[in-house]
Amino acid sequence: MATQSMTERRAQAAKEALLDAAIEAFGDRGIGFTMQDIADRAGVTHRTVYRYFSSREDLIAALAARSEVDLDRALRVPDTIDGLREALSVLFSHFESHAEITHLLALNTLITGETTEASARRNERVPRWIRATYPHVAHDDAVAIAALLRSTIGGVGWHVLTTVNRLSGAEAVIAGQHLIDAVMPLLGRLEEEGKSSWTQS
Repeated sequence: MATQSMTERRAQAAKEALLDAAIEAFGDRGIGFTMQDIADRAGVTHRTVYRYFSSREDLIAALAARSEVDLDRALRVPDTIDGLREALSVLFSHFESHAEITHLLALNTLITGETTEASARRNERVPRWIRATYPHVAHDDAVAIAALLRSTIGGVGWHVLTTVNRLSGAEAVIAGQHLIDAVMPLLGRLEEEGKSSWTQS
């Protein structure tokens, strides 16, 4: 049993080293890095990389899973718009301190359209608490507003703000907070419209 445990620990250490090498390869080669690039940086053969990860997509999925664990440790997903505003600086500081992996995963999402299961759960949670806070806001409006918020204040939004728009980390936080501040009165207006429509019916 002890031997198996040691084998598992070695396998996990090897996987972690390959994931770290993948981030280095991305830093050197951009999003087009290959499994051979990873092998070169890890000092192993490409067959060794494939022993632990069946494909480049599998490896990126493992990077995303590791990143989600780190993000969950850094941030509790807020349940209100005000809580989201307060959490934004923590979230963007996390992205900045993990810049390479955040850029890599953001680009992969933009190219493939694929997102992690944890991110998908957050995407589903945001419209739910908008509806709970603003019960008269129509479902479609809640979904659209949640998508606007998530596209700007998530990892992809941070990537776009800091690379395409060349904002500093602090400026990106301000941009995200301005968006949240702009959305709050919109939600209030939609709520009032809903109440008015409900009263007249």
